[in-house]
Parts: sequence; C-alpha cells; structure tokens
Amino acid sequence: MLKVTPDLVKEFETSDNGYGWTDARYAYSVGHSDSQNCYYVTKYRDKSDAAGTLGYGGNDWIVLRYADVILMLAEVYEELDDTDVAISYLNKVRARAGVPDYEVVKNDPVYSHKFPTLKLAILHERRVELAFENKRRWDLSRWRTFHKEFENRVRKGLVPFLDLRTNPAHYVFVRVNPLGIESKTFDYSWYYKSIPGTGANGLVQNP
Repeated sequence: MLKVTPDLVKEFETSDNGYGWTDARYAYSVGHSDSQNCYYVTKYRDKSDAAGTLGYGGNDWIVLRYADVILMLAEVYEELDDTDVAISYLNKVRARAGVPDYEVVKNDPVYSHKFPTLKLAILHERRVELAFENKRRWDLSRWRTFHKEFENRVRKGLVPFLDLRTNPAHYVFVRVNPLGIESKTFDYSWYYKSIPGTGANGLVQNP
C-alpha cells in the first residue's frame, strides 16, 4: 500500500475540503483505509476481474499524457501574459475532469483563497491531474519553489517487505527513512546542475 500525504488529499476539490462539487479525479487517484486510518494510491490499480482482489494487472506506467501537454501550454501562455489562451487550455483539462471552469471557480471563496492567481490555479491543476505520475519534483524545480516545500524535511523511500501475515505471502511497500538521515533543507544551488565539458566548450560552470 502506497500511502498518500494529507496535504495532497487537501489539494483535491471535494466537498470534504469545503467545495460545492467533488473532483472525480480524487476517487480515481486516492483511496482511504479505515483499518489503517490512512490514504493510499489507487491511480494505477487494475479494477478488472482478471486483476483479482489485490489489483495486480497490466496497467501501463504513465510517462506522458495529453493533459500534461495541455497544462504545459496553459503555463506557457500564463507566463506570456496571454490570460485568455491560458485559461482556455486550463479549462480543457478541468472540463474533462467534470469540474467547473476557471471563470466560475475563481469566484468561489474556498478556491480563490487557496489559489488567488491564475498561475497558482495552473500549478494546482498540475498537482491533482498528474498526481503520482512523477511530475511534482520537476514542477517544483522549474517553478523554483522546491526549497520552500522541502524545508527541514526528512527524505523517505519505499522499501519492500515480505508480508507473512497472508497466505500466500506477498510484498508490501512501506514509506520509511531507510538510512536514518536527519531532516534537510533543499539548497537553492541544487537547482543548477553541473555542465559537462566546460573546460573545452568555454561555458561557465554553474555555482
């Protein structure tokens, strides 16, 4: 079971989070376990009969989707101050998800408080639309906000354990701090990667 952090659960537009509508992507992406009192990832779960009760199946790993490209365009046009075009692309993704257009939700008190600008609205849309698709780390780096999100945080990883409580036994992944590393803060210089071959090409190395 891959557990989901509460801050992501609160990112979705649901009635539990104070909205007058519920984003269908929430139920598709996140589930809740009453027995373990936690949220977990359901996005890649195969619900077909062939997958069995554990959800083992043949769902492909998501690399790039059309919605990702559309939100890239929305972000580009927002940076170019072409608000109308940016909103049109944002609304394409929201319409497919069955949630109200941006022109409507920007007047909603809950939405406007959390996402007071178009840029924040687009970043929010990327987070819920592309949840668990390995985009968040690169989004935070591109927006230069990783150092704010990863401040005094503990790095964790998914470690496989063989669960012998079931018959047959099966592997589960637990989110732990495997190396016992103390909390760290993302250094601003980490945004800049090393440039290879600077001695020969005359480029100035990143700090």
